[in-house]
Amino acid sequence: PPQFIVTGNGKVAARSVQFQRGAPNFPMSAMMNRVYGGDFSNASAIKEWTVTRGVTVTDGKLQISGQGIRRASQSFAMQPGELFSGVLSYSITGVTGAGGSLCVQVHYYSKGGQVITSGGVLTVTEDGAANNVLLNYGVPAPHGTDSCRIDLILDSGAGEPVATIDDVCVNIFLDNLYFVFCL
Repeated sequence: PPQFIVTGNGKVAARSVQFQRGAPNFPMSAMMNRVYGGDFSNASAIKEWTVTRGVTVTDGKLQISGQGIRRASQSFAMQPGELFSGVLSYSITGVTGAGGSLCVQVHYYSKGGQVITSGGVLTVTEDGAANNVLLNYGVPAPHGTDSCRIDLILDSGAGEPVATIDDVCVNIFLDNLYFVFCL
């Protein structure tokens, strides 16, 4: 029979719950989300993001459209040794065969605003939809990291794609040992 680490309801701090980097069932907690307005439940959620032209909140979802490169970004505090992990849901039309893409990128910054390291955690080049897509960067924040930025980028290629994104949730964990804060 399973052994319960924690029982009951409410906010819980659970220690010594281990998950390996890149585990398929990575624990995520909406209560510990570092991204403000990631559920896009109202039009004012866009105020929490830095956006380019063509980015709006429509029907409780982030919508990115238009030709060229369109972007929505948000930064949050992060310390050396911490790991970025997130989930989101998306749908996209108009990229298949047009050379366009929807990308999610992660950037670690120093206190002075210099990029220390960057990487992509998701690239979509075909029309379609997916729910609860794991965004696991897998690179611990290096020495000197002060903040992290997540970029949601739509590159139109030769087409006129429309990407709809919802339920962006980012949790930060310690490298090698992950703590589940809310079960």
